[in-house]
Amino acid sequence: MKFQRIASAAVAFAVGIAALASQADFTGWWSTKIAGLPVVVHITEADNALKAELYSPHQSATAIPIESAKAIGDTLRLKSRKLNATFKGVKDAKGISGTFKQGGLKFVVTLSAATEADARIDRPQTPVPPYQYRTREVALPIGADTLHGTLTLPQAGPVAGAVVFITGSGTQDRDETIVGHKPFAVIADFLTRAGWATLRCDDRGVHSSRHVTYSDLASDVDTQRRYLASLPELDGKPLGLLGHSQGGSIAFMAAAAQPDSVAFAVTIGAPGVKGSELMVMQNKMLAGAFFTPALEEKVTTVMNLLASDRESNEIRPEIMQLAAGLTAPAAREKMVESMLAPSYRELVKFNPEPWMKRVQCPVLAINGENDAQVSATQNLPAIASAIPSATVKSYPGINHLMQPCARPTIDYASNPVTIDPQVLKDIYAFLLKNFPQ
Repeated sequence: MKFQRIASAAVAFAVGIAALASQADFTGWWSTKIAGLPVVVHITEADNALKAELYSPHQSATAIPIESAKAIGDTLRLKSRKLNATFKGVKDAKGISGTFKQGGLKFVVTLSAATEADARIDRPQTPVPPYQYRTREVALPIGADTLHGTLTLPQAGPVAGAVVFITGSGTQDRDETIVGHKPFAVIADFLTRAGWATLRCDDRGVHSSRHVTYSDLASDVDTQRRYLASLPELDGKPLGLLGHSQGGSIAFMAAAAQPDSVAFAVTIGAPGVKGSELMVMQNKMLAGAFFTPALEEKVTTVMNLLASDRESNEIRPEIMQLAAGLTAPAAREKMVESMLAPSYRELVKFNPEPWMKRVQCPVLAINGENDAQVSATQNLPAIASAIPSATVKSYPGINHLMQPCARPTIDYASNPVTIDPQVLKDIYAFLLKNFPQ
């Protein structure tokens, strides 16, 4: 019996060695498409164990961890808790053929051999060092918090003035990074090489989930402006603001609150109407033909509830009932909680008109006609009406990020252009017209 146990163990050991010897090599870069989106998987091996990460270059510039990567023979299994997704595939002549599952959905796919270049989309406009100007890291105290940012100054000669950058909704970094694009870094690079100083900061709370109000953000803008005013290079020079999307609303607030200190304001894709109206139009643009009159009525009711002064707990049951026709049951609760979040309710409630009417400085308001988030036809006329002296420009074939595009879209990742060069030229022309160098 003892001999049999030893023999059995030897057989098991031999089988294990044979399995290892015949195991397929899964290391390297692999790509496929899931629901039309390119997906890239990178698999490495260390200490006899596989490690994997996933890239979705049209959605994010960073890797998504795959916590579990296991191979037995020619079969590969991957599991990501963050994505709530699994993959099981068999290596064959085509690649790794198998099934990808996520959130109840199932896709039959084949991972084909790829390269590291497939995991990223080039952003040729993003500036890289060595820069043609001076940069300085800044840390500005605001109560218990600190604003961290980057100051840029022309390499030599007098400075024409300075611009404070204001990001859109949500907590964003100083470059307003989205799917690998860094629009604020691109604009700052262009303006600094043209003789203007710029200051762009990470949003307060960028590394936390706490709510930062519009008033907080406007106060942070004033903190940045006052810092610029303290610099010897900018003594007596015009100091203004540049805001994108919601950042345009904050720019109007800050300019209205400090009429003697804010020299100009540039807004890009900024709301000109109340948030509830803006969001109904946004849903209409994104839904297209699916946005029936009945659906529009339901969405309008939801937005009016969110814009009301009633407490979130009070309106939650009504929102839940209305949401029944807006999304799948599994996603309904998450969607409702997102809409009831303080930041979303403040966006829906906010009306920029009273602030715009108080703005006294020169204003450049621009928007793309293919903007699927902030409609140019809805918002630019409202800005022009509230600020008759404003320079207002609408760009055909341009989206919310001011990228050239053939039709209204929120697909910003697949576009290699960060900002249409004409937009950069027009911003500089506005500054030059009002503040000749």
